[in-house]
Amino acid sequence: MKIFKYILFLILIFVIGGSIYIATQEGHYKIDYEETINAPQQMVYNEVLDLKNWEYWLPWSFTKIEFKNIKNDTIDINKPYLQWESSVIGDGNLTTHEALAYSSIVQQLKVENFLGESNGKMYWNFEAIAPQKTKVTWGIKGKKSFKDKLAELITGESTIEQLKPKLKEGLDNIEEVVLRKMNKYNITTEGVVQYGGGYYLYSSTSSKLSQISNKMRPIVQAIDAFMNKNEIEKIGNPLVVYNEYNTSNNSVIFSAGYFTSTQITTPINSNILSGKIPTQKALKTILKGNYKNLEKAWQKSYQYIEENRLEIDSTRHRFQVYLSDPDKVVNPAKWNTHLYIPIK
Repeated sequence: MKIFKYILFLILIFVIGGSIYIATQEGHYKIDYEETINAPQQMVYNEVLDLKNWEYWLPWSFTKIEFKNIKNDTIDINKPYLQWESSVIGDGNLTTHEALAYSSIVQQLKVENFLGESNGKMYWNFEAIAPQKTKVTWGIKGKKSFKDKLAELITGESTIEQLKPKLKEGLDNIEEVVLRKMNKYNITTEGVVQYGGGYYLYSSTSSKLSQISNKMRPIVQAIDAFMNKNEIEKIGNPLVVYNEYNTSNNSVIFSAGYFTSTQITTPINSNILSGKIPTQKALKTILKGNYKNLEKAWQKSYQYIEENRLEIDSTRHRFQVYLSDPDKVVNPAKWNTHLYIPIK
């Protein structure tokens, strides 16, 4: 009987001592991971802000995930809310509380599993380090419950050791998802149309076909500044006219500029000139997507001409009109470009 009492006493001492040991362990945690994602700041920020996207890149598996809006109790606004069920990490939810456009997001996190309830704060920071590069910091911080500390003791892994690889995996997944969205494109040949033509101001240069979109930007900007300075009205969007095309080395001489309402006389020594695209029949093709797909769009246009036995008017130049401003439309998949090949 005395032995039994001694055993109980030792067990009690062990439990009390263990509880004191666990309770005195570090009570707070903060873990974050930083990674550079090859995508514009606005696109990465929007990917994270829209909780409907999370199921495609979260590094944990779920049996059920649901998005909805909840009404804040004190402020009359809707707050994005994500709820999930998981046999791996436990059931939980996440609410977005603060969002500073393109810069930062703060969220409240709650997870319930067999060890009890755990609460934390999730935070995101986005910093543009180049037009197509964003430094992203994803972090979680909070206070450990007694059960959290016990779990660390049992598993032999700290909260930081458990979370850090997952944060990296999540950021890798975000980059993959965003790049997949950016690389989408569609080419549609609309057939022969009547193009109205018009006068335009332009400058010319030579380039590889793949570099046209990059080389035309400073030209267009210079012409835009010239037109603003001289109070000349711009009509429509920037255009590129292919003056010469060398298929052997895939190089072109092209002109880039803006349409004008009337013919404009420019200074004699100016490299900005006035030209005219006549009213004509032309095969029209629409590229929706990154300019790197322009060559594919031209190839599809010429394939359409061959298949439909159309005759190209070789006395006139093919041209393309840019309907999207990349400075305003950050997702290349949404850029619109119209291509025209003169037809007899």
